[in-house]
Amino acid sequence: MIKKHFPTPIILLVTVLTAFYSKANADSQDQTQMAVRFNAMKAEASEVSITIFPIIMAGKPFRNVGAVLALFLEKASMKEIDLAGEEFMPPLETGIRQACDSFSEFVHKKNIDTDYALFGEYIGTPQTGVKEVRCIVVDREGNPVWVDTQTPEDQDFKRINPQNPMLCTYLLAERLRTALGLPDPNREDAPRAKWAEYWDKESGLPSEKERVQMEERRKELDAGFPSAKVLVFPILNSGAVSRENALHIAELLNTKQICHAEAAPGEVILQIKPETNQLKKLWELAGKFRQYIRENQSDADYSLYAQYTIDSGTGKFFEINFVLCDRSGEWVIVDFQNEYQEDVKSAVPITAQDCDRLVVKRLENYLSGEK
Repeated sequence: MIKKHFPTPIILLVTVLTAFYSKANADSQDQTQMAVRFNAMKAEASEVSITIFPIIMAGKPFRNVGAVLALFLEKASMKEIDLAGEEFMPPLETGIRQACDSFSEFVHKKNIDTDYALFGEYIGTPQTGVKEVRCIVVDREGNPVWVDTQTPEDQDFKRINPQNPMLCTYLLAERLRTALGLPDPNREDAPRAKWAEYWDKESGLPSEKERVQMEERRKELDAGFPSAKVLVFPILNSGAVSRENALHIAELLNTKQICHAEAAPGEVILQIKPETNQLKKLWELAGKFRQYIRENQSDADYSLYAQYTIDSGTGKFFEINFVLCDRSGEWVIVDFQNEYQEDVKSAVPITAQDCDRLVVKRLENYLSGEK
């Protein structure tokens, strides 16, 4: 027998290529198996149960961000959603694949009650902005089902431009729910269930009776509002009071002949506690303004108070709230707008004057029945 002796470099090359093709084949099998598991989830997407672990931002877990995601998925018709009581922390500075392996092992050991478990992570800093939005879904055994990462190069990231936790969560929810074929959470007939009730309570939303009465008062606006006297109070803009914006809103209302408006004299500062829950801040504002009107009644038919949050350094807009009360201080309109709502998307407010115009547009929408 003649023995062939191959040079050492060739032996090494064969070894490397064998390892490469074995790994490539294993990766291909993993992807195929994950696709099978995802299709099984998709086939019953609205009926499956899922546990959401606290979302990781800047290396820290946030359970309430997971609760926002739960609300989005509930409104997209997913029925059984739980929040985990403990967090999963991925190893520091790991890629999506390593994070997935760690989460899979973590869930496998936990023996969770739901069909699936979800982990989300938003990577970035206030200085750099959001660099990546990650989502990993595994089944109850820890097998990967959905692994998704979005960066500024991706189309959905560009479309939603997630530069705050709310929009990061919206992007994560949009990616998952569209892949599963679930309906738009922003549709008119989106369901209201456990997580809607949770956020109603967290946000200080008034009772259903109060909301019905407010809607009845709003309907009374339509006929008599053009002849009504409306007092526009100085605007609370990122903590500072601006009578100039009140004058601008009054001018817009008069020019459009929406009503007879004038800016209120003096300054009224309603102190609102710092709060990441935007709706909670809205209803605190509404409650304090209602109390002020009840204690300081005027001859105006209606009174309007608006609050904007704009980053004075970057000019970035975060939210617009406004409250309209009748002469007795009862709520007529309590309106909230942030980045992902349609009127904001079309108006693209940058300055406080842009926000003034959006307040007037929103009021016009209410008067026309569009909201």
